[in-house]
Amino acid sequence: WQEAAALLAEMEEAQVRKDTSSYNCMMSVCGRASIADRAVALLSGMRAENVHPDVVTYNSCISTCERTGRWDAALLLFHEMTSVDVLPNTITYNTTMSALGKAMQWELVFELLDRMVEQTVQVDTLTCNS
Repeated sequence: WQEAAALLAEMEEAQVRKDTSSYNCMMSVCGRASIADRAVALLSGMRAENVHPDVVTYNSCISTCERTGRWDAALLLFHEMTSVDVLPNTITYNTTMSALGKAMQWELVFELLDRMVEQTVQVDTLTCNS
């Protein structure tokens, strides 16, 4: 992940504009390294640079939080994305519910499941296993 962070810094030094795709790549690296705080910081950095996160960005960040036991951060990110008009998809719901389930936050899991059905987001096998 440090090499990816160095590449992002080099882009900055060379005054290459970072876009959503470059941030998404870095988010993915943070996810594989299980570095939730860095992923959340990258998301904040995107907004500061007026780069708009998309559903892939949020899914990567939520997934990293899920892997590291940060269910509270995963839930905050879920609510944040809906407040900035990024629509959660099946992956978003499944990952957030998995984070909540691992923390035994069952009431919140069922609230999200209800919301998922209300929003007509496709429920799949992973949803039922979350």
